[in-house]
Amino acid sequence: MLKKLKRLVMMTLILISLGLGNSALASENKLNFTPTIKQTEQKMDDSQTDFKLKGEAGKTVELALEIKNESDQPISLKTGMKDAATNNQGIVNYTADQKVINKELSLAKLADYTEKFTLNGYEKKGIKIKITLPKKPFSGILLGGLLIEQEADKKGTSMIKNAFSYSIPVVVVESEENIDADLVFNKVSPELTGGRNALKISLDNPVNNLLPEAKYHVDVTKKNEKEILYKDELKGISFAPNSTFHHYVEMGKDTYKAGSYIAHIKVNSPYGDWQWNELFEIKTDVAKKLNEESVSIERMSQMMKIMILVVILLVVLLLIILYVMRRKLKAAKNNKT
Repeated sequence: MLKKLKRLVMMTLILISLGLGNSALASENKLNFTPTIKQTEQKMDDSQTDFKLKGEAGKTVELALEIKNESDQPISLKTGMKDAATNNQGIVNYTADQKVINKELSLAKLADYTEKFTLNGYEKKGIKIKITLPKKPFSGILLGGLLIEQEADKKGTSMIKNAFSYSIPVVVVESEENIDADLVFNKVSPELTGGRNALKISLDNPVNNLLPEAKYHVDVTKKNEKEILYKDELKGISFAPNSTFHHYVEMGKDTYKAGSYIAHIKVNSPYGDWQWNELFEIKTDVAKKLNEESVSIERMSQMMKIMILVVILLVVLLLIILYVMRRKLKAAKNNKT
């Protein structure tokens, strides 16, 4: 597919500086710990919100930070490097282990870093992480994040009951040359999300760069029919580099029905436009299995089934009684005659 524009790696660096993907997740607004980013030789600026590192093929880049326990109680922390991914709402995050398209350019794999430790009240700990880059040069960026998670106090000995997590974007650059944008259709499949009926649509961004500012639209119809059964749209979506975007089109309370369908998918951005009309099939055994497991479908309770059965039996019994009474009345009338 012809690409309209080329993208600069610097554009992605600017988006990272604006806080793309930086997140703190907690049940309160205050974190029990504070991460402070330290300057290293390969760090491209003095930002305190992210790591932008310049490296060379086959060599090592290093990032450093200090984590301080801001409470007077011990806390247990778990840290690890994650690859970037785009979630169901079109937002880039670094909060889980991800499957990347090119494993040789997985930031999580290249860093190979996870660590668990405990900080006493107001204690500090310095962390240094080395990332060994592939010997073969690459264009674009490696994008991921350092995830810091506070483990909940299971024993209940601490006053701290809330679990917190914080992610710091990490981007590694070798070359700042222009690269083309691209998106590739992956597949459509019926799947449950949160136990609810949905159609899972997957698109690949095989390019080592972010594809931002995109508009995503999907319509689902039956094969050879025009009626739209399901539709969804996302605006301002960002496709993470070297990753697969999974989006769930919810089906409400509809059951899965076996048959052939078409997913009409459009993606428009300042850097390229893509369109697919993909045929997919829902098989009878798959539809039956998913419908049985789904919480979307309203089912009668066991008590309701028993009540309906009792009503049916009472109606049948009443009909039998009426039939017998009618026979007796008819026989009595004949005897009188």
